[in-house]
Amino acid sequence: MHETDFIQLADCLFKPFPTKEVDFLYKQLEQAKRNSDLHLDNLREFIPKSNWARYFSSLVDCEDTFLRKRWTELYDLRCLVAHNNLMRKSDFDRIVTLISEIKPKLEKAIGNLDKVKVPEQEKENLAENIVANLSNPKIKFTSYFLRIIEYLWNKGHLREVTTSDLLTNLGAGAYGNYNKLRLKPWSLIEDSDKSNDKRAIRLTEKGKNFAQGLLKIPEEISKSTASDEWEASPVCREILITDVNN
Repeated sequence: MHETDFIQLADCLFKPFPTKEVDFLYKQLEQAKRNSDLHLDNLREFIPKSNWARYFSSLVDCEDTFLRKRWTELYDLRCLVAHNNLMRKSDFDRIVTLISEIKPKLEKAIGNLDKVKVPEQEKENLAENIVANLSNPKIKFTSYFLRIIEYLWNKGHLREVTTSDLLTNLGAGAYGNYNKLRLKPWSLIEDSDKSNDKRAIRLTEKGKNFAQGLLKIPEEISKSTASDEWEASPVCREILITDVNN
């Protein structure tokens, strides 16, 4: 776990998953002859819950959504540091605030590890979930990607912008992550051939179509362990730009 990537650890802790595959739910529904054949406790096992909700929420007074939101924002800011990008004082102040909100919750969780009880029947499923999150890096199309696309599209008045312009107008999340929009199978942005000495980006034709709601893309992409190429994550949905929460 000491080699786990910052955002992968968030998935291990805060990403919801069911303890039973949905195929088993379909099978139970098909076999049921009456309502009494379906047991509520068994059905609840199909509700996706994060490891935090399962094992820590009773020990730490904090919802997983509270931590995941702040962890994701801290990851965006962490990317500024990791990639030697510019950081404003407001970014630094926000980092300090986020750490002050997250750190006490994690310290309390660590202090209560001896009280965490994982039922025997859940251990194998838990191990498989953690291995899946650690061995297969994933990127989800989130709100800061949406802001980049909308900013470049500019309601049809296309922009070609420098990366420093992204930082000034869209913030650290967009600035630290815009390059991921180049990855296949998204391929939504490219370098501009603008004639100046500063690097600029623009939408690809695919990006323009996506911005207009004419094209669907995978909501999540992941790196294949076999080919080391980025591809649509298994069982992820195809989304239009209107499906993304701003």
